[in-house]
Amino acid sequence: MSDLLDKSIKNTKRKRVLLDGFPKTLNQAENLETILSGRGKKLYAVICLDVLEDKLKERMGTKGMTNKETATKALDEFYKNMGPVITHFETKKLLRKVDGNQDIDTVWELVDKEVSDAMDKYKLCKKKRLQQEMNSEGDGREEALPKVVDEPINEGDQKDC
Repeated sequence: MSDLLDKSIKNTKRKRVLLDGFPKTLNQAENLETILSGRGKKLYAVICLDVLEDKLKERMGTKGMTNKETATKALDEFYKNMGPVITHFETKKLLRKVDGNQDIDTVWELVDKEVSDAMDKYKLCKKKRLQQEMNSEGDGREEALPKVVDEPINEGDQKDC
């Protein structure tokens, strides 16, 4: 899986990618970060749909997984794998939880907002890097190069870049 992901990221002409349903294990999460880092990229957000177990079982039933035992086994495996992934991204302050118990239109709006917020963070971090590059070049004189960032970057945003 990691080789396929690395090849896809390498061959894309896009600057940003959105992965749906990945990573599913801690090993995949760590490999993803290694791959992105090797390509000069990084994660800006991981969105987790937070859904009650009963709701998940109900939704699994609508997808043909009507056997309660099968659904319980699948959820147990999911929780076993995803717990460490969620903790990993929470620790890195990348995890954004969305209440997935609501109707699909509301969930979509919330996910869309989280993706938009992540894109804003990406743009802000890109401006910060450009500003740092511009201000670090030169011959050491007191005058600063023109600022690239047209809005101030607060300290909280800087540490997350």
